[in-house]
Amino acid sequence: MRLRIASPLFAVLTVIAAACGSDATVVDTGTGGGSSSPTTEAPATATLPGGPAIVSASDLTVDHGCGHGFAKGSEDQTISLVVFHTGEWTEAGPSLDEPVELGPGSEWSARISIGADLFSNWCDDVIEEHEPTPRIDRNYTITQGTLVGEVDGMFALGRLDNVVAIPDDGVGEVIELPSIQLTNDGWGFFAG
Repeated sequence: MRLRIASPLFAVLTVIAAACGSDATVVDTGTGGGSSSPTTEAPATATLPGGPAIVSASDLTVDHGCGHGFAKGSEDQTISLVVFHTGEWTEAGPSLDEPVELGPGSEWSARISIGADLFSNWCDDVIEEHEPTPRIDRNYTITQGTLVGEVDGMFALGRLDNVVAIPDDGVGEVIELPSIQLTNDGWGFFAG
């Protein structure tokens, strides 16, 4: 299914649909979970403030435009989902004319991160001394999913379907998200 930018009303409806979101499930892989005991180091688990190690589409409410891809996160910047093109492209950028399958061999990479200040200095190449820098406590690589979308100049709409993300350290939960709406209002713009 392709998305088409038909009118400003479509963009508004897309934002409303994204805000409604849908919940995810977490599947225990049987490889053990993380410790929930307090530490002085950054936590090794994906435990979110006030809750268990679950990431849902409804947690991802803020789009961050820049580059050739999509980034979406929680309002408090503790959860991020980033999908970016790693392959070759023309001057116009990578194509989203056909659905893109994520996973091994794909020219697109995707991950979910848990941490703090994950979008600090996003698309900014000048970091001031007083500005926070992103802290990643846990990374999940998206090993399965389908990206569909359409680019119109510097604006791109996308949707990521049937996401499966595994923890990079191989320990703990698998995150599954059914569908996430994505927007990049800075398609092709890079810091610098």
